[in-house]
Amino acid sequence: SSPVFLQYVDCVHQLCEQFPSAFEFNSLYLAELLHHLTSCLHGTLLGNCERQRADLPPTLPLWPALSEPRFVNQSYAPGAHTTLHIDPGAVRPWTAYYCRGAERIKMEQLPLLETRCSQLADETERLRRRLQQLA
Repeated sequence: SSPVFLQYVDCVHQLCEQFPSAFEFNSLYLAELLHHLTSCLHGTLLGNCERQRADLPPTLPLWPALSEPRFVNQSYAPGAHTTLHIDPGAVRPWTAYYCRGAERIKMEQLPLLETRCSQLADETERLRRRLQQLA
């Protein structure tokens, strides 16, 4: 399989790192997207064209699975970044993705704010479901 999509998502990750409030999604979204690129759980990213996808057995679409609150960038500021001035010196290896599963390498931490916002979004969703059960 071609690495072009992986390279593209890595470039998007680099932009997210340099401009944390410019995107509606967080780095967890990108990692999950790449995970499903090869998981075969969703047919959205399988095949190279519509004809190839038509020959595959039916699968669930990927996009609803990526619409969970934990994938939302809580620091997103619409319109704040009309022009992105990229710093090539700020590009760093995406160790949280490329080194996943390597127990000897400590995973990079999400920024504290992003981690806390993700926890709060999960808690809010859990409480919403609980409230619906009680109603």
